[in-house]
Amino acid sequence: MDFIARSIWQINKNGLVYMARRLKEFNIGSGQLPLLMLLYNNKDGLNQEEISQLLSIDKGATAKAVFKLLDEGYIERKDDPIDNRMHRIYLTKKANKKKDKLLKIAKEWQEILLNEFQKNDKTHMLESLKKMKDNSMDYK
Repeated sequence: MDFIARSIWQINKNGLVYMARRLKEFNIGSGQLPLLMLLYNNKDGLNQEEISQLLSIDKGATAKAVFKLLDEGYIERKDDPIDNRMHRIYLTKKANKKKDKLLKIAKEWQEILLNEFQKNDKTHMLESLKKMKDNSMDYK
């Protein structure tokens, strides 16, 4: 019997290896890419709690990604104009210069995964995966 979870696990594992290789030149890893993608998609200026919620990851993973991206100069933290105790995360010029290349890498992986799928099959696959993700959210 072939379990769906095993296939998803293998795809994720292969994706991590692929991303590690492709992101090496940027000095970041696969753990930082989703955060950058979120900020690139017009979400610049989020705080760490908002990032954790939007990416469905724990605060520790968010903090680790933020520290790495801060260290590499991809993001900066600024005080919230309303609440000085809160910090907001913004992309730097360096991150914006790398945006097209990083988006291309993310898109290439998706194209690899969907290679040889017909358009309607791709649509159905993405809808099914979203439904599986939503189903799993209650059990994390």
